[in-house]
Amino acid sequence: MTTPPFTIERPTYSEAEVAENPWYAIELGVYDILAGIIESRSATSISAAQQLNSLFPTNRPQTSAGNEAPESFLWEFWGIVAKVVAETPLIDFLKALRDLLDPVELQLENWGSVKLWADLPLLGPVFREALDTYQGMNLEAFLARLTQAGIANWSWLGLVSLHAALEVEPDSRARAYKEQGPILEASVPRAVIWLEIAGRKLYEGATERALRDEKYGSGGNWKGSAGFSQERWDYWKKRFSEISVQEQASDATKNLAKKGEQIMAGLEN
Repeated sequence: MTTPPFTIERPTYSEAEVAENPWYAIELGVYDILAGIIESRSATSISAAQQLNSLFPTNRPQTSAGNEAPESFLWEFWGIVAKVVAETPLIDFLKALRDLLDPVELQLENWGSVKLWADLPLLGPVFREALDTYQGMNLEAFLARLTQAGIANWSWLGLVSLHAALEVEPDSRARAYKEQGPILEASVPRAVIWLEIAGRKLYEGATERALRDEKYGSGGNWKGSAGFSQERWDYWKKRFSEISVQEQASDATKNLAKKGEQIMAGLEN
């Protein structure tokens, strides 16, 4: 038997625990659906999306104690997805989920009116929390893929990643300037990941001057206007060029910086 390329670590509960807490059975059902996609056991992303939709509390028969609130299900579901995509992407599944026919309008406490699943409700706030929990680049790469696919717009996070890598630089006279190698080693790969995956969307943001009224990526050495702009794009490209020959950067970081500059130049053509 061929070992699947990805597996999900599924929680385990005793029969008594499931009987005492009905949510556990739903949680295990969510894991089974996602495992079916990742381990290539599901027929299609569409069928998996339909299965997931059938688990939503308003689509299940009511239990004697009542089903969980819709926002509770959504918060737990997106939390599971955030944990899983730290290992592998689920882009096709989420696209199929978003595109399910006849979206139902829900009123969520504290969140207002949303369409299930067309709005992918609560994905944003759950994944913002997840970014603080899962420190690797896989989750950020997943959000870049969502952005490039037009499923959800996380371009602001791409702006923040480019800002952290290219605009936050100590004064050249300071000791921190001479010791910034590890900082570049951590931040430059994240910026390049965004350009590799969603560079086209980010460049569109620059040409359209998107996020002009937002404060994402404020501070640092960039003194121009907030948000995306062609001027800021050009500044980022120049900074990649500078880092590619910067003494404090490792060879790997220099090579990545050169790659980032080349990707940006290619996107302009």
